[in-house]
This record gives sequence, C-alpha cells and structure tokens, in this order.
Amino acid sequence: MFQNFKKKTHYFSNYSLYFILLCVIFASCQRTPSIKNSNDDSEAAAKITPSKDSSFVYFSSKAKVEFESPKESNDFKLGVRIQNNKKIWLSITGPLGIEGLRATIREDSIFIIDRINKKYTENSFDTLSRLLNFDVDYMMLQGILLAEMPLKDFDTTNKTMVNNQILIKQKVKYISIENYLNPTHKKLEKLFLLDNRTGHRLEIVYQNYKAHNLIWFPENVSILVNYIDKNTRKPAKTTINIRYQSVIFSYDKLSFPFAVPNSYRQKK
Repeated sequence: MFQNFKKKTHYFSNYSLYFILLCVIFASCQRTPSIKNSNDDSEAAAKITPSKDSSFVYFSSKAKVEFESPKESNDFKLGVRIQNNKKIWLSITGPLGIEGLRATIREDSIFIIDRINKKYTENSFDTLSRLLNFDVDYMMLQGILLAEMPLKDFDTTNKTMVNNQILIKQKVKYISIENYLNPTHKKLEKLFLLDNRTGHRLEIVYQNYKAHNLIWFPENVSILVNYIDKNTRKPAKTTINIRYQSVIFSYDKLSFPFAVPNSYRQKK
C-alpha cells in the first residue's frame, strides 16, 4: 500500500487514499448486541433530531494520522478543508513535509493527484456506488468528516436510548448501520457498519469533543476495519487513528488549490 520514495521515506498510493475514504464510509463494521429499552427511553429518543450543522460556510483543520494494516504501518499529516455542502479538499504530507497526495471532492466527482508517481485519477460517485453496490454521495462523506450521521433518513421506530446514547439503526441493501449519538450535541460518538454479504465490519469512534464557534467537533477519531484479505483469504484488520488540530469553522473564504501538471498521466 505504501511506496518507497528515495530511501526510508514512505507515502500513500492512490489506492491508499481511496481505502481511507472507503473505510470512513462504505466498509462494514462491528455488530453490537441488542439491548432492551424502556418505553420512556424510546419516547425520549424519538424527540431528538440528529445534528446537521449549517451555521458555517468553511471548515479547516490539520490532523496527525497513524495508519496500520497487516503489511504497513506509518504516520502522516492530513490537511482538510470543506466548503459546506459543496466541496472537500484533502492533502496528505509525508514525514519530510513533502506532499504525496492531494484530493478534491465535489458533489459529482472525486479527483486525486499522486505527486510521487506523477499521475491523477478522476471518478464519479456513481462509479463508486456501482463498484460497492451501495449508494454513495457527497453529503454522506461530508457528514462522516463532521461527525454527523452519514444517512439522514431513518424510521423513528428504530431510534432508542442505550447507555445514555441515542441509537439509530438503519439498513441500506446489504449494509446494516448503527449510529450512536450524544444526546446533548447530537453528534456521533460511535458508528458501526456491517456488510451482511461478506461479514466485513467497520467501527468509527469519535472522542474528546470541543466547541468551536458553538459547533461541536471531536479531537480524536479512531477507525477499525475487520475484513477478509483478498490475497490471503484470511481475516485482516486495519486501524486508523486521527488527532485533529487547529479546527476552524468560519464564514471566511478558503482557497482549495488543485491543479494537475501537464506532465501528469491519467490513471484509469
């Protein structure tokens, strides 16, 4: 997954960035035990609406990321910028401060520049949806990055209180989803997905929330993916730990620099 660059410096390949994006949204995750709830808890949960922040135009942050898979282990820096409901910009920088990958994600497209191999890729959400047999869109990705429910539609009968968290269960095709929301700020504390076809499981845990201009955001995000390795056909695990820094929600305009050099080749 990582590629050598000069001597001991490592960077992500295009596939690795896609893997992180897919982990955050589409891979499947750990099934949790069912818990009985009282009618009072269910009625209280039914009155709570999940958070969807609209009181900002731009979001920016930097993060330190620890990535570990069966074959690779590495640390890198991640830059994130979001124009609310319109655009996401990501930049991955290696240990020497050299950018390896840059991505810009819009409502209808995903562009990635691989600076190490001098290539770029372009894909649509429709392409990813067909590949994954799961409907994927921009708002789902933005919601995950901002610690909001990836799918906003749900049956209120599937909303209950569990251990002082709001549990909302959903199912889309073969994917079972469990959202655990904080009852105060209504943001995600845990997200579980399970692919009922493969048994692949994804768990995302959001921790250490702080208010930034009255908008709650987690300082730490942990991602655990359990899956069957395509090559070895054995169970495998990948973990991603993200520590956010310099979190800013504002109305001040941000730039989203993204230009593909003429010498770069498109990777199909």
